[in-house]
Amino acid sequence: MPETAERPSTSTVRFTYEDHCLYPDDTKRHEIIDGNEYVAPAPNTFHQRIIMRLSAQMHNHAQENDLGEVFTSPIDLIFSDTDVVQPDVLFVAKERAAIVEHHGLTDAPDLVVEVLSESNRRHDEIRKRRLYERYGVREYWIVDPALEQVKVYPENVSFRTPIRGPCVIPLRGISFGLLAAKPREIRPRSTCPLAGGAASSAG
Repeated sequence: MPETAERPSTSTVRFTYEDHCLYPDDTKRHEIIDGNEYVAPAPNTFHQRIIMRLSAQMHNHAQENDLGEVFTSPIDLIFSDTDVVQPDVLFVAKERAAIVEHHGLTDAPDLVVEVLSESNRRHDEIRKRRLYERYGVREYWIVDPALEQVKVYPENVSFRTPIRGPCVIPLRGISFGLLAAKPREIRPRSTCPLAGGAASSAG
């Protein structure tokens, strides 16, 4: 029996990428972490709107500045035979384009973004955060629509604590800054609100 994103299973079966390739095309998100299968329902329309707005801003910024590529789910991020996930949005710097293959990504991207929902909160905030840290994802954003904020876990800092500080440039609808200097700086600098005016320090 597969696990849901929020409720672990008692199954002792270890799933692999080969099993992952046999999953039905049922609109659900199938992921494997430490050999355990997790299944989440298709995202709702609000979740999808956030992903589309964010990925569009990131894509335009990356293309205009020749920084790299932005991908959205469903795309397989294959860390190992027993760790295969499908992030909502991810960014790969052009210098690391070799990790992008026809069937998915074969190494840690520069940036991973997950948008929280009621069905995946624990999965994204705990399981996948630990997974991304273990495999060397350079930066991880958790977009929380319920709290209207983005938590930023940057490279060279433990993924246990998000950065805190002022936002840079609020974007209409999804209000956090996109910086233009480096590939890894397509990111907010803090825990920032998703809507409204320019943010002040988060603490």
